[in-house]
Amino acid sequence: MKIMQATPGYEIFTIVYYLVTSICAIGGCGFDSYYLESCFYLSGHFRIIRQRFQAIQYTVLKENNNKFKKEISSIIDYHNEILNSCAVLQDLVRSAIFPFVLFDSILICTCVYTLMMVNSLIVTIAFVGLTTAALGQIFILTYSGEVLTGRSQELLEGIYNSEWYLASPQQRKLMIVCMMRSRKGFTFQMGIFQLALTTLSAIVQTAGSYIALLKTLS
Repeated sequence: MKIMQATPGYEIFTIVYYLVTSICAIGGCGFDSYYLESCFYLSGHFRIIRQRFQAIQYTVLKENNNKFKKEISSIIDYHNEILNSCAVLQDLVRSAIFPFVLFDSILICTCVYTLMMVNSLIVTIAFVGLTTAALGQIFILTYSGEVLTGRSQELLEGIYNSEWYLASPQQRKLMIVCMMRSRKGFTFQMGIFQLALTTLSAIVQTAGSYIALLKTLS
């Protein structure tokens, strides 16, 4: 640490480092709020679609196939509209999420490595805060994507819990189409990774591996 402090330009580098980190943190809070709200908004619509399937009165529509098809078509159109909205949101946030995740991953490695090498209370408090903020942002991004994926897959459960056995064979075919579309659910695909909690686990494991490597080299 003393060697680093004796390096010319160390003070300027430190100021620029904390300035850039602060700007990214402020911008990230606004972006995270927009993304989190959008994901939960769309998740609510998937929940409504599930409830609409469960609310279908098969005993009433059993003899009226045209009315049943109209109801199913209405739900399918609603489902397609929400899926399209999810695709639009993915296109909007894709160019921003990848830099955030990459920056947070580098920040986690740097902060944890510095904490292992420095015995200063002030530096420890500062870098623990930065590490917590980076992990928190990655958790928000991945957890929101996980929730949206889970809600989009609940349509299968909604159809299963309905009185589908009272429907005619033609009506069941329409429900099978809906089940096939929602089988995989909607997953945010951000290039080489997906926005899911498994991605958070992979990032933490990778960061731990790099930190162990840096410590060995040092």
